[in-house]
Amino acid sequence: MARAPAATRTSPLVALALGVLCCCTAFGGEPAPKAQPQPKAPAQPQPKAQPQPAPQKKDGPPSGDDIAAKAPTKTLEEAGLILSPVIAKNLRKALANSPKGADKHEVVFVGPGMATAEKDKLVPKPPEGWMFKVGPAGVTGADMSGLDMMRKLPDVLAKSRPGFVVLVGSLNRDKGGPTETQDWQDACAQCLRFGAIPVLGIPDAKDLAAPARYLFTTAATGANVPAYDLLNGGGGERISLLLRMLEQYVLSGAPGAKDLAVPADE
Repeated sequence: MARAPAATRTSPLVALALGVLCCCTAFGGEPAPKAQPQPKAPAQPQPKAQPQPAPQKKDGPPSGDDIAAKAPTKTLEEAGLILSPVIAKNLRKALANSPKGADKHEVVFVGPGMATAEKDKLVPKPPEGWMFKVGPAGVTGADMSGLDMMRKLPDVLAKSRPGFVVLVGSLNRDKGGPTETQDWQDACAQCLRFGAIPVLGIPDAKDLAAPARYLFTTAATGANVPAYDLLNGGGGERISLLLRMLEQYVLSGAPGAKDLAVPADE
């Protein structure tokens, strides 16, 4: 009698794979589709910054800086004067911080250069409403040094309260000490502390390179104050012109000054 064929055996791994395949087929399973990349949103253009309109200049009287900025630039070589917008601005600032009460139209002439028989030629005829005078003997000696002026000037300023002090130099000061230039600068600072505008007079000399001329010129530029040249006897005319400029560009709009119109451009 013939044997029946032996049953075919299936390995466990094969059976498991067949079972998974059947399940997928039974449920209609298909491999999940891959995620599609999403399109990027287009960048939105940023609005451009709008230019801001320039600030409108306010109507009204000009500021002190505006007036000072119109001051002309004068040099000894060209005009026999030292003046500039920077000097005018610094003077206005110093006067704003100084005691009030000075007579803005009183000018006192002091310094060693006033010790001369012709000192009247150094003091021009004042315009109407102004007073020009020579300082007392204590501040007009021929041998006055800058240090002497520093010691004696405060008493004069406290008593008379002038608006301007003209410190006239002398060729005698070519033998001054090592601090002579600085002493004259400090004397100018003293004037401002009393509310007076200092003006330095550069002494006349045949030799334009004379040490005394250099000393007083350096003192004026170092102290940042106005100056005028006494060269060839033209000091009277030059100081008159300089005082008018200082009234326009430094005193205009200041308490006690005349109500001047804004000076036109030079």
